[in-house]
Amino acid sequence: MMQDAHSHIQDCGAAAAVELLREASSAGIKRIFCDSTSPLNFQLLKDLASDQMIVPFFGLHPWHANSAPAGWLESLSEIMATFSSCAIGEIGLDKGKRGPDISLQEDIFRKQLELAIQARRPVTIHCVKAWKELLDILKSYGRELPPFLLHAFSGMSGELAELAALGAFVSFSPQALFSGNPEVETALHSVPADRLLLETDFPYRFNGEVNGPAYAGLLSRVYGKAAGILRVEREKMEERIWNNGSLFTHGITAR
Repeated sequence: MMQDAHSHIQDCGAAAAVELLREASSAGIKRIFCDSTSPLNFQLLKDLASDQMIVPFFGLHPWHANSAPAGWLESLSEIMATFSSCAIGEIGLDKGKRGPDISLQEDIFRKQLELAIQARRPVTIHCVKAWKELLDILKSYGRELPPFLLHAFSGMSGELAELAALGAFVSFSPQALFSGNPEVETALHSVPADRLLLETDFPYRFNGEVNGPAYAGLLSRVYGKAAGILRVEREKMEERIWNNGSLFTHGITAR
């Protein structure tokens, strides 16, 4: 029984998403964390979330900090108030080529993190080349922090240790696991066993390209690769990831 800790299934389009979910269920995928990136696609995700397989995350991605529509925070607050089985994401910080002014990103990130604290919802976090800034912000909230997930982790072991000390869940994507980078294997071994998650980031690759249509096969390969690196039986890996996902989303999912 597989779970995908990060995806953007709604971006495939309504008809394609329905077919994809049908095939995913047949392949043993029973829970998909699906993240929005802007209020402009909140409705698409709301519609998709009628499927019990979907755990919806609503948020403003740092890439869109400059183009946030007026009233975006109020819209997000309303969703949190009226939709009890949702979380906040994908939010975060990005000092790469696509990231807007970092001070603006930090302001938007803090507002969404504070909403998560207030609404008692888990958070999915995106971070690229902004680990110091992210850690400074997270540490400033201390024990108030909600459950949070670092998606598509690409940091170093020192950063991972600090994040783990704050209670972070950590998810690995195909781009990391299939990269052949020994630091990825080191990081995978370093994540506390009860806070490890796996993802596809489907339908996107890290550079914005679209993955092929074989969604279920991609997630299965991710599980197989992680199980091989950790020398864990595939069945045990699926059980571990499912239980960790339930822990991360405790209070907004039924199981």
